[in-house]
Amino acid sequence: MNCEAKPDISIIIPVYNGEKSIEKAIKSVQEQEYRKWEIIAIDDGSTDKTLEMLNKISKLDKRIIVCHQKNSGVSVARNTGIKKAAGKYVMFLDCDDEFLGGYLESAIKFLQDNKSDILMVSVLRNESKVQWNTSGIYTMIDDAQILFDLSKKRVLFNSVCNKVFKKDIIDSKGLNFPTGRAMGEDLIFVQKYLNCIDSVGIVDVPYYKYKSRANSATSRNFDSRWTPDAFYELWECYFAKNNLNFAILYERMVYDYTKYVAQVASAYSYRETKIIARTVFMSKSIQKACLSLKNTDRDSFFSKQIRKGNFKTITMLCVFLGFLRNVKRRMLK
Repeated sequence: MNCEAKPDISIIIPVYNGEKSIEKAIKSVQEQEYRKWEIIAIDDGSTDKTLEMLNKISKLDKRIIVCHQKNSGVSVARNTGIKKAAGKYVMFLDCDDEFLGGYLESAIKFLQDNKSDILMVSVLRNESKVQWNTSGIYTMIDDAQILFDLSKKRVLFNSVCNKVFKKDIIDSKGLNFPTGRAMGEDLIFVQKYLNCIDSVGIVDVPYYKYKSRANSATSRNFDSRWTPDAFYELWECYFAKNNLNFAILYERMVYDYTKYVAQVASAYSYRETKIIARTVFMSKSIQKACLSLKNTDRDSFFSKQIRKGNFKTITMLCVFLGFLRNVKRRMLK
């Protein structure tokens, strides 16, 4: 293959102190049978030998483009990659993850054979399969509710790394990753993209090998500036665009964020959980959801307590649920 030919796929890899894993991540792309790709590796101000390693690897393979920036975060790094991407399709790979065999070839074939604006695949997470349990083409006209239901599979839905995006849609709609956020950058990008497209393709094969990280929701420092508002403003746009029942969204909001607070309660003190609970449940989107659910058959115990402002009761219940979560986790070890 002529290495100077325009690539079909641009694979964006943000890297921060990834000297122990970046070579393996890149190798997982190089070993793919499909060859018309480029890698855009963005060193995000690493303090180890990451940049040195990237420069060495790129000298041996001209399809690998190396960029360096001061430490600005994964969103800025990915946005830099999007600007430089020359491929028709855009993919994301984290530096401690891997593409599994046949991914690129299967992705290109699927997207060329089917009218789909995005491809989503299953993943291998810590050697266990996490799957959609469905495959096919889903359109916003007929299947918007199904796609919303599939978003419950958060490991699969929330990440950009198990998806193939179209570069022309990203460019024409001016899509990028939000900067300055403590969490949720991937999901916001996915939601924005979904609000711009007509169809979704799903292949229920684990083509992406994902490694659980130390900066998950239960281990990173909680940023009190964070609220769920941005996520649900985008979901409201999705529901309005596709004429869905908003009560389904509001019920899900209450459930999701009660579960989230219980999740973080399993790793935080009662005092910290109380602060987090108030931050989440006082957010304008959750307050709006609870008010909208009043006197409906979807009005739950938690939505009633949030509406009444009984945060002490909610916090104690979330702490208890977090305790049960920890017990279950220990029993499974």
